Amino acid sequence: PLQNLSVNPLRNRGSLNQAFSDENYPVSWAIPTGEPVVRFVAADSMQDDLQDTILLGVLLCFLTLWWGFRDNGSTTQRIKKNISNIRKNSPLIFLNIVIFALISLALVGDEYLLHFIVIALVLSLSFGTTPFIYAGITTTPIFIMIIWLYALVDLFGYGLNMVTVSIAAISLGVGVDYVIHLIERYREEIEEGKTQLESVAVVGGASGLALFGSALSDFAGFMVINQSKMGFFSTFGLFCAIMIILSLIASMIIAPALIGMLHRSTN
Repeated sequence: PLQNLSVNPLRNRGSLNQAFSDENYPVSWAIPTGEPVVRFVAADSMQDDLQDTILLGVLLCFLTLWWGFRDNGSTTQRIKKNISNIRKNSPLIFLNIVIFALISLALVGDEYLLHFIVIALVLSLSFGTTPFIYAGITTTPIFIMIIWLYALVDLFGYGLNMVTVSIAAISLGVGVDYVIHLIERYREEIEEGKTQLESVAVVGGASGLALFGSALSDFAGFMVINQSKMGFFSTFGLFCAIMIILSLIASMIIAPALIGMLHRSTN
């Protein structure tokens, strides 16, 4: 009762001799058919879907932040202002178009490339280019944090499963709150007339303490879950606690570093 899953339907019993007769469909692995196989294939498919949604989630998070950081005033006023300054903002508009083109190629291929380019141009004129920079500074540390989380999963020998993949997806929503808090406080200091470096110093001294206390309490709570005797809850608590620490590092180290790079380029 061997099943060649690379060529036969899942519930049809395959022949071992037939499996070796076609070089294009070799036996990848063989297992007795039945409900365990159905459950495994369903879980494996769900893991792939969750991983695919992470990049889409990063894109949607970026667009939401771009909209949230937009300048005050009506859409018509912002479009007129951005069109009048289009020569000044043309490098950033071009950067927006390139980034959206790369996102299109990564998500859906070149079929919708033109659509993404048009969306990038429209959003650049509607929301502005400075909010685009703030959205990028907010999203980039969290994307790096997700990469670190996957690396630690492999380093600790857990591999990808429903728990670790779901935590990577959850980390996008949990971690971005830390960075939003820091960036929004930074924008308030800039609007009050402080320089970029002075604003970063104020953010580190005020918001940094609050973020550290919040991360510490979350870390302690998840480590309590890690003490569970059930492997599912124990793994969930462990990597959620790691996720909180990585989110704190992303917000307190990577985000200010990106702001510092922006300060140097502005000068």
